[in-house]
Amino acid sequence: GFLALGNLAIEAETLSDPEFCRETVATVIRGMTRHSDSEAVQTAAIFALYNAICMAKCFELVKVLGGVDAVRAAIARHPALADCDEANAVAQDEGDEGQRVGGH
Repeated sequence: GFLALGNLAIEAETLSDPEFCRETVATVIRGMTRHSDSEAVQTAAIFALYNAICMAKCFELVKVLGGVDAVRAAIARHPALADCDEANAVAQDEGDEGQRVGGH
């Protein structure tokens, strides 16, 4: 499921609708919360969020909906995620989405 959402996020057109983007991001974050013990779910969700941020320029939305905190919790719970560049990019909440995530 989350890999499919990540693939949707790769296509910028699919996230151009603000409501669809919001629902997609919210669904991913809910899944992270519900399946916090699954490293595989956390990894797939992180990629989905990262792709959404890069393609839809929606870091603030991810942050407001709790995505940054969810990624930080995933890294804390699953130490292997600390080596994931995408997880670290989302978790580093420094304010300027364009410069921090995706190199835009």
